Amino acid sequence: MAPVRIFISHSSKDRPLTEELCKRLHAPSGSQPGYDVLVDYEELLAGKPWPKQIHEWMAKCHAAVILLTKDAVVSPWVLTEATILAWRLSLDDGFRVFTVGFPDVTDEMLKREKFKPLMLGQIQRINSNDPDAIAAAIRASIGQPECRATPFDKLMGRLADLLGSVGENTLQEVAEKVRVEPGPWRPGEDKRAQYVEAIARKVISETLGGYKGVDELVDDLRLSTPKETIGQILRIVSPFWVDAEAAGRLPALTTCDPRRTAAMNGASVSGFTAKMYVWRAHPLSSAYKVISTAGGSAGDLVEHYTNEICDRIRKDENRNQTESNDAIISDLRKRKPTRYVVLPPPLPTNEALQVLHDRFPKVTFILSTGDTLDPDESLSGVEWLTPALDLEREAREQENYRQAEEIIGTKG
Repeated sequence: MAPVRIFISHSSKDRPLTEELCKRLHAPSGSQPGYDVLVDYEELLAGKPWPKQIHEWMAKCHAAVILLTKDAVVSPWVLTEATILAWRLSLDDGFRVFTVGFPDVTDEMLKREKFKPLMLGQIQRINSNDPDAIAAAIRASIGQPECRATPFDKLMGRLADLLGSVGENTLQEVAEKVRVEPGPWRPGEDKRAQYVEAIARKVISETLGGYKGVDELVDDLRLSTPKETIGQILRIVSPFWVDAEAAGRLPALTTCDPRRTAAMNGASVSGFTAKMYVWRAHPLSSAYKVISTAGGSAGDLVEHYTNEICDRIRKDENRNQTESNDAIISDLRKRKPTRYVVLPPPLPTNEALQVLHDRFPKVTFILSTGDTLDPDESLSGVEWLTPALDLEREAREQENYRQAEEIIGTKG
């Protein structure tokens, strides 16, 4: 049985502590074999962008440890890792995250350094700075469970299934452009299956290799692959340009209490970009939907957005156009929290947001801030999706996606 994979999030300034902990987790203990420890100071592959490697590790590990030392709390990269690990936790009930608390790290420090929205207080905490005690607590909690498929494994498997219907010659051409090589052939192994797995792993690791955009990939697939299959591949591949940390903040907002709102910049948030963020945030589900609303500059914004949301529900679900807003609001309260609603500028007040949250408790709101992302500290309960979006990249990816839809005939 393959060993359980454990990711360690830490500050580089805490290397001695990290090394000691990794040694204890990696070594066998009694009848238990050691864990496969993923830590950035020794495992990164030369020549491969290290953030993408770490994103892949966090996607395929079975458990994670966040060493919340004083140096780690002020590290932007540890915050990024903690965000992505909290995202993993929201996607996978079998995933385990341990936070290691240190006496000189207070709740106020965690709040100041933006850790509070991650709800780390709900994650199992180990209060010790002793590597032996930390390792023992982790082993006692998780033991040596059977290795379940992670979201990374599942997503790669879905993409591999779809690529399995691609023509042989096309598959080899795609492999060349994505710049993958299957491993050495061994008797009894299917060379085609090796290509499929290698392509899927490369794409899920956030790179299209020699392809400049998803439209070029779709164009290569169109002659040998069913249209429906290409559409599903596009659905999986298209949002990987979105920053993992920013997208990773969305799932927690769908169920957090008290309610919080996301805010993001972009030139096309309502028409394109919010959908990409939601697809990136929920890669294994097609249940999550984005509702766009028209802006309002005068009158009661709450009532304006209420009418916009209810009108969109009536249209999208082919409901009776005379059905009252109250009936739709009551219906939405009974549903799962799978809807995101984009509110364009101007930004609503704290009071207006609170009313919207109370009226639509199963809806997650995304504030569109326009071209720039300038956090307004007067707005409480808002999660600013940083890093800010590169508008040139956004425009380029939107055009690539539009072209891809035209090629497979879903638009235009």
